[in-house]
Amino acid sequence: MLHFLSIRNLAVVEKTDIDFQAGMTVITGETGAGKSILLDALNLALGQRMDTNVIRAGADYAEISASFDLAHLPGAILWLNDLELSGKSELDSELDNECLIRRVLYKNGRSRAYINGKAVTTQQLKLLGEFLVQIHGQHDHQLLLKPNEQLRIIDAFGQHQELADQTQKAHLQVQKCLQEKNALLNQQSQEHRLSLLEYQLSELEELNLEPFEWEQLHTAQKQLTHATENIQFAEKALSILEAADSYTQKDIAHLLYDLSESLQKLSPQPKLILEMLGVVHTHIQEITASLNHYYQRLEVDPQKLYDTEARLSKIFDLSRKHKVKPEDLILHLQTLTSELEALKNREAKLAGIDKEIEQAHAHFLFYAEQLSCKRKQAAQQLSLEITERIQTLGLAAAKFSADLIPLPKEKPAASGLESILFSVSANPGLPLQPMHKIASGGELSRISLAIQLASASYLNTPTLIFDEVDVGIGGKIGALVGKCLQTLGKQAQVICVTHLPQVAACGNYHITVSKTDSKTELNCLTQDKRSKEIARMLEGFDQTPETLAHAEQLLRSAHVLSPEKSKSKNQKTITS
Repeated sequence: MLHFLSIRNLAVVEKTDIDFQAGMTVITGETGAGKSILLDALNLALGQRMDTNVIRAGADYAEISASFDLAHLPGAILWLNDLELSGKSELDSELDNECLIRRVLYKNGRSRAYINGKAVTTQQLKLLGEFLVQIHGQHDHQLLLKPNEQLRIIDAFGQHQELADQTQKAHLQVQKCLQEKNALLNQQSQEHRLSLLEYQLSELEELNLEPFEWEQLHTAQKQLTHATENIQFAEKALSILEAADSYTQKDIAHLLYDLSESLQKLSPQPKLILEMLGVVHTHIQEITASLNHYYQRLEVDPQKLYDTEARLSKIFDLSRKHKVKPEDLILHLQTLTSELEALKNREAKLAGIDKEIEQAHAHFLFYAEQLSCKRKQAAQQLSLEITERIQTLGLAAAKFSADLIPLPKEKPAASGLESILFSVSANPGLPLQPMHKIASGGELSRISLAIQLASASYLNTPTLIFDEVDVGIGGKIGALVGKCLQTLGKQAQVICVTHLPQVAACGNYHITVSKTDSKTELNCLTQDKRSKEIARMLEGFDQTPETLAHAEQLLRSAHVLSPEKSKSKNQKTITS
């Protein structure tokens, strides 16, 4: 239920805060005063697309906040909990069922949205709004002409939406299986692809490429190419070590030996120099031995180099032909193998998918046939109830029928095995006709209102808003409409924007909207002030004792609360 609505800098409103109560609240005012501004604000708060023109002139942004009580909305609470947006307070359990929505709109076209203080998207606002509010506008009869909306009303009235959802899911599974089958059937026309795969695989299998072979061959090629240079450099290094010194004509080993003997004859002996000389001698011996070992392993094999380069060339040619990197040829082989197996096994898969389609279709029929039975019962009950409501709204001889139209068996829909058609006969002797063929706007408006009133209480939405749905309806019928809305207000919170005094008199609470200069005033009226407002609606500003008496009579006829009880602690009078 909507508890509180706050508006800042929206259209003609600079600042407005208003509390709402359970029951039926009516909103009245002159044409152009901004009666619908509260509903526009609520729509924006619940994620409706914005127009920067809605921001008040001279302001940089507009802000709307709305507070809702979720006590009887377990679905909304579960949705908030799943997204960690519940905003529950461990210190104050009374706040657990409160949900605060806030949206800020900026001049540059951007907006920010919050649920319980946490940033969200406008799409999330819309999803939450489906739990909270149902709005019926004066042009909603256009929506009621659409088969999908008529089917939604039947499912809501029959309270079998869960069964409708299961039917839709089962239908989606059937479509998924059919798509898989079509994909397999398309493969049957790809015989040339099968031949090409077999040829490509034979080439790759004949190549018999080993993992990392490409890298290893590259390394071997480099080593073989530079083998001659390596031998030359190694021989030169050995000749340096083994050649006689150009000054002493002795090899390095003998030179070091003679040098060591001479140093040992010194007294005292230079021990540090002798130790260093010994280390040098040892290192030179090790270098010579290691270099000899390396030299022995070097070889020049022209045939091996030729074979290596031929193998590399063959691998590269195949990689270029298949348009993959040489190192990815093995992975490409696996991919082609899998594709070939899939093509060869399509017959077996087709047999399997046919069985899956049969099972999925049987699953769909299981739910769809149950749904059809439920819809048939709901259509009969809805036809009787709406016929009764239409007749109480001044069309005494009118009849309404919700007819189920079976769909072709080969073309079931996600919505089930049937479509629906709302038909009406407004006058005696006339046959039932589809609603879209009704010529009279007044008749269509009343019929649409009867449908909305009959279905609204079954949609499990705690706040129902009616925006001038009584357009085209006269005073006597207006009183009946008001009574219907008042009765509905006992089951849910009803907020109604109206221009009819007969409807306004039926409200439990009354808000007026008036415009003076550039200011918009919103007033929550007490019982005595309501009489004056209803008198204004009856006769304009030229009120007389007779119109005031008439207004008071309307209030008494509507059985609204007494003046003392109509005053609420939570209601305020606000000027903005």
